[in-house]
Amino acid sequence: MILCILFSAIITVKNISSSFPNIPIAVYFKLDFSFIY
Repeated sequence: MILCILFSAIITVKNISSSFPNIPIAVYFKLDFSFIY
């Protein structure tokens, strides 16, 4: 379960970063982990 969540989070981060390249990826990682936990 955790691996699936992390995998989907990485995919969403890649999609968002490709859509908005000006925004740092680390911010999305922090947001995703804050939502997960």
